[in-house]
Amino acid sequence: FIEVCLQVVASCIALGTTIQSGICLSFSAVLIPQLTQEFSGFTKVEASWIASLSAIAIPLGALLVGPIMDAIGRRKTCTLACVPLFVSWIVTYTAPALWPIYLARVLMGFGAGLTTAAVVYTAEVSCVEFRPALLCLNSVTVALGILLTTVLGVQVHWRTACLCFAALAAINCALTLLTPESPYWLVHFTRPQRGFQEAKKAVGWLNRPPWLFQAEWKLLQDSYKSREAAPTVGLKSKLSDTLKMFTDRSCLAPLRILLIVFAFQQLSGVYIIIFYAVNIFQSIGGQFGASVDEYTATAAMGVIRFLMSTLTVFLARRLGRRVLMSVSSVGMALMCLSVAVAQYSAGNAAVDFLTGVTSGPTSTEVTRNEPHRWITLVSLLLFVCAAAVGHMAIPWVLMSEILPIKMRGIGNGLLVSYAYVLMFGVIKTFPYLLDSLGLATVFLGYGVIATACIFYIYFYLPETFGKSFAEIAKQFEK
Repeated sequence: FIEVCLQVVASCIALGTTIQSGICLSFSAVLIPQLTQEFSGFTKVEASWIASLSAIAIPLGALLVGPIMDAIGRRKTCTLACVPLFVSWIVTYTAPALWPIYLARVLMGFGAGLTTAAVVYTAEVSCVEFRPALLCLNSVTVALGILLTTVLGVQVHWRTACLCFAALAAINCALTLLTPESPYWLVHFTRPQRGFQEAKKAVGWLNRPPWLFQAEWKLLQDSYKSREAAPTVGLKSKLSDTLKMFTDRSCLAPLRILLIVFAFQQLSGVYIIIFYAVNIFQSIGGQFGASVDEYTATAAMGVIRFLMSTLTVFLARRLGRRVLMSVSSVGMALMCLSVAVAQYSAGNAAVDFLTGVTSGPTSTEVTRNEPHRWITLVSLLLFVCAAAVGHMAIPWVLMSEILPIKMRGIGNGLLVSYAYVLMFGVIKTFPYLLDSLGLATVFLGYGVIATACIFYIYFYLPETFGKSFAEIAKQFEK
């Protein structure tokens, strides 16, 4: 670890920008309940827009991040991502009404989309032995953002939280200036003479032991020679080659796998609890004892998400992607079934999303002294545990591992956009599904999708654990 500590430092600084992604995802969970109290006439429609606008804006940043990071560099893109994030928190802090919050959520999502450059940066500055663990740090930093939001957001007013998050964005921006640019980008996307000089400095900064420097420098030279062996093409040919990538098996096969894996990730409800934690816990009773309410449960969810994501970093160095995804899918399916059984046994009453009141003729408040409350609460928290081990982390890792380097820029942008468009649909419709179907039916549906994912992993998902980019690419060329 000591020999690669600077790789870890550079990766952690870059991935520190994705803390803001976690905050962006979870801020609605603590913001919506406070807005319900502060703004008279605050509706379910407005709540769903506040939660989902950031998700639909992330694809815009994700689509642009590919060309941007190819043009100006991976590290500079991480720096740039902090600007709209900082502005979004200031706009939210000063918002006198709801419409500036809508605007800020769009800016927040755009900035979060740009932070995906940090994953590409990490993949390109880390050696093959430590790459799996460092890539899984992306899930940890996102989880840290969720933890900060759930702990800070339930303790202070939402405007105060906005100031804290703005300060964090400024610190993230400053820290990225201290790290070197990706050597792979310098070699592949800048003028050869200058690029090689800068790349050699970057490799030396990241790999201090001479033997490690020589090994990484040789890999970089081999990568450059492979590119030079290819014929030089003009703009028209480049556009043609870009289109051909989508028919080339070595590009199309990993892209198809990732599209399906991300569909399972989003449609199995892994982010629902992140976006709507307080409201979901309120819908099953809110009070779970003298000292446990929906806000305490939300903070517990943030802690669990962070701890399990940290554990996943260590598991990723010992277990394959298929194992982690399979364990995650099985755990999620079982917990969804547990939630469904507990809620069906209690009648599965449809509950008003904002008030936690049943929508039946008598409009009675949700029962707070039934055993099913605790079973549902524990099952939901264990669902988060299972999701954090695989579904919340591994698809993003696979995206940076199995896409060939020639497709990595545009492919990352397309896949992130696709994932967040799906997320927007799931987040936007959840309040209506909860009101009309009840928690049991909704989670039963998530459980069916998680079960289908188990079979897809077994038959189609390739293993990338312990393999170099070249070895992974060969799997798709066969």
